[in-house]
Amino acid sequence: MAEIPLFEEGVMDQDARLIGSKCPDCNQYAFPAQSYCPRCSHEMERTALSQEGELYTYTIIRQGPPWWKDKVPYTVGRVKLPEGVIVKTQIKNDELSPLQIGTKMQVEPHVMINEQGEKVKIYRFCPVG
Repeated sequence: MAEIPLFEEGVMDQDARLIGSKCPDCNQYAFPAQSYCPRCSHEMERTALSQEGELYTYTIIRQGPPWWKDKVPYTVGRVKLPEGVIVKTQIKNDELSPLQIGTKMQVEPHVMINEQGEKVKIYRFCPVG
């Protein structure tokens, strides 16, 4: 069976860790990875980011694009990692239950169907526990 490609190259490694960047000069982190530091303009280095963070904000989407009409409603939000990076993400919330800001979240790989009907691998976050 063929390996499912990443939706966006370079954002996740084989162990489902998000790949960002870190400035060796001022310790600023960024996601997705950037070539130059937004704080001091120094060249940044690629680094794996923490796999857990805290829910920063979220919303439940009840109307989506035509190719996702069978997926609505779904939850999207932002998760703040210990490095200070805030990641935009889909959130696993199968029951569409209210989530608490500050809830511990963990990244996981997820397979979805893109606009062309092809399987692609994305990252998403789910509540821990």
